[in-house]
Amino acid sequence: MKNSLFRLLLLALGAAMFVGTASAGVTVPSWDFLSCDDLLNEYDNAGHVLRSFPEAMDGYDVTINPATGNIFASDPTNDRIYAIDDADRSVYAISNSVFNGPHDLAFHPTNGMLYATNRGANRIVEMWVELPSLPMSVVFVSSSVIGQPEGGWGGLDDPSGIAFDGCGTMYVSSGADEIVVLEPGGSYDYSRTMCPTGLSDPGGLAYYDGYLYVVSKDNNSVLKVDPVDGSVEYVISDHLTGPTGIAVALGNDPGLLVADASGVAVFDLESGAWAGTVDVGPMTGVQPTGAGSAVIPEPVTLAMLGIGLGGLAYRRKK
Repeated sequence: MKNSLFRLLLLALGAAMFVGTASAGVTVPSWDFLSCDDLLNEYDNAGHVLRSFPEAMDGYDVTINPATGNIFASDPTNDRIYAIDDADRSVYAISNSVFNGPHDLAFHPTNGMLYATNRGANRIVEMWVELPSLPMSVVFVSSSVIGQPEGGWGGLDDPSGIAFDGCGTMYVSSGADEIVVLEPGGSYDYSRTMCPTGLSDPGGLAYYDGYLYVVSKDNNSVLKVDPVDGSVEYVISDHLTGPTGIAVALGNDPGLLVADASGVAVFDLESGAWAGTVDVGPMTGVQPTGAGSAVIPEPVTLAMLGIGLGGLAYRRKK
């Protein structure tokens, strides 16, 4: 009988310790999210497919127009951007000679325009897209200007991620292991370049609450960067393999979502602590679509719960 109780206690403690290794006491956003790796799907936080968009696309990044809820996905292989009507799932392919490897996408916080890193041309494409409409209205603005050399600056070099702060300042992660800052003016003018320590082969970029979050692909990591001086606040290097895309889930429980070779990893924005990974297979882009929250208890709480369950099982066995 004693051996049976001992085994029950060991199993309970083992289970408690296993569950508690995710990230003790971290509030985890339970967001539905869009993610793509060729195909574009919407998932819940358990990895179940909620919606599929069957249009054949070699998707890379995905974003949502905050004003309309319509969805946009980049297809750098075919030099396209797909616009998806959120109401009826109609898919429109935007093709234009200005596209040359469009990768990351971001909407401006105030002017309503969509911006894409046009990697093959070392430029940023700026466009006004209206949905739904037949035919769809697309106006390309300054597509060959943003990122061009000016003054003593040589221009963008293999731009990857793009993000805006609340004032409309544009941040672009560049293949030269740097983040370029462009200020709004007549178009966007070069301001300065930051070279955060540890940034190597930068990928996706996000802005939240006064900080930049940038993927460092060579190091399988994410850097939290001060956009004023480029200093690194912290580095996330655990639980990531081949990260590419990144997004911030807003709401009561904000979190950092990172698309990588396993699926979508979730991290606490303040501490960088890992909260869990939604295993949906390799992903390149991610964008949250809905809100909720779940709390991972402290390991001590889990251990006590395990001991209590073990004692209850022992009493029933008697």
